[in-house]
Amino acid sequence: MNFFKKLLYSESYKKGIVLSVLFNVCSKGLLFVVNIAIAFYFGVNTETDIYFYLNATLLILVSYINNIDVAVLIPELMRLKHQDNEESGKVFINFFLYLYLLIGAVGVAILFFFNSEIYGLISNFNAATIASHRTMFLISSFNFLLLIVINYLVNILTSLKYFTLPMIISVVNSVLILSVVILGHEQLGTKGIIIGATVGQLVNLLLLIILMKVNLKWKFGLIPKTFSIRKKVWKDIVWVELGQLTALVTNYLPIYLLSSFSNGAITAMNFGKNISEIPNSLLTNQYSYIVGIKFNELYHKSNFKELAKTFVDSGKILILILIPISCYLSFHSAEVVNILLAHGSFNKGNAEMTATFLSIFALAIPFIAIGALITRLCFAAQKARFIFFYQILTNLVLVMAIFGATYYFKIYGYAYGYLAFHLFNVFVAIYVSKLLLPELKYTQYLIYCFGVFFLYIVMAMLLYWVHKNNQGILFMIADALIFALCFFYLGRKWILPYYNSIISGKKGTLL
Repeated sequence: MNFFKKLLYSESYKKGIVLSVLFNVCSKGLLFVVNIAIAFYFGVNTETDIYFYLNATLLILVSYINNIDVAVLIPELMRLKHQDNEESGKVFINFFLYLYLLIGAVGVAILFFFNSEIYGLISNFNAATIASHRTMFLISSFNFLLLIVINYLVNILTSLKYFTLPMIISVVNSVLILSVVILGHEQLGTKGIIIGATVGQLVNLLLLIILMKVNLKWKFGLIPKTFSIRKKVWKDIVWVELGQLTALVTNYLPIYLLSSFSNGAITAMNFGKNISEIPNSLLTNQYSYIVGIKFNELYHKSNFKELAKTFVDSGKILILILIPISCYLSFHSAEVVNILLAHGSFNKGNAEMTATFLSIFALAIPFIAIGALITRLCFAAQKARFIFFYQILTNLVLVMAIFGATYYFKIYGYAYGYLAFHLFNVFVAIYVSKLLLPELKYTQYLIYCFGVFFLYIVMAMLLYWVHKNNQGILFMIADALIFALCFFYLGRKWILPYYNSIISGKKGTLL
């Protein structure tokens, strides 16, 4: 148990970041293996559409409910620990734990007894399809309760420096889903994926309870009697949930629209988007988190000139890495999908649909990264009201983009709307940067980004034209080497000094 405590718990942020990155790579890699197994055994069809639809719907709904954890509950917990005592913090946690259990139980009851009516109302699946897959809808209803409670406990424990816990939870869930898919795909079909996910969540909940009882000596019987929640907490909860309403609609809209198309549209979109999200999931999220810490430090020191320089330097490094990956994935989408997914039940038609989604989503990779840096800048400036209205505005624009693109491009409309939105967002950030940090030469940075993007697009088009009739692994490797050489040349200003510092044994940094 002591080994697992050391593995899960980190007394420092530096150690926590390193461990979380390593476990993040493992958990994301295993999650992708699960998708590969689903593609291999089941292909792309209506049944896989229903699984991915149910999974996405529950995650969107649960994420909306759990938004208050990080935004409201954890800050209040920190206040109680420092201003009151540790027991008050535990009572506070228990209060919302039991509140979540109540919400979850009500949600399960509604989804279990009225699943046909609810999903008939909120999706474009026809009544016959819902009726023939009712077992999948029934089993998935239990995940609503499990997910909101597990997310809450994980968020609380992460705030207590159990940094690797979210990734370990993801690994456990992925292993159980993968086991059920491999061992029971013939007997259970796609129902086995949901069964595996449900069993995985039950195991995770049990592990969390044991961890809290053994490591933290937690007393779940501490129920608030005379303890009362501050009015400010309830007001903040209302504002956070209201602010997230547009995000809820925006996140749900794609799967709602795609559920009207048959033959695996949701599944193909999910596969294509998952592949395109790998670079940002492994690099941008962690990189922007670390850079965001530096943004906070410099902003509060009023060192705006250095902050502007840090934004541009870190932004250029990120762009130099992501743009070649973006263009490469877009122009080699067919080959990438064939290598990763086109096996077993995953046929040629499935591969073509998935590759088209990937080719569009991949082009948004660098624009998402720029948006992530702008978001970190907003957090550093602590412009809460501005962020609230900015979030509503951008989500409304995304909704309009998705509706418009779906009207013209049908099945691939969401992907085109998604790309158009993120492209639009980097231009809106011109105004945002002037408001938050006038010292930032964001327009010049944007010109640099599009210059690099245009260079790689031209290179990709030329290489594609040269061997368009000779696709294969050798041409993929050759193109990758050419892109890599271009990357090292453009990034020599940062790469060479960093390399020399490592060779000489001196401390080096890219920032």
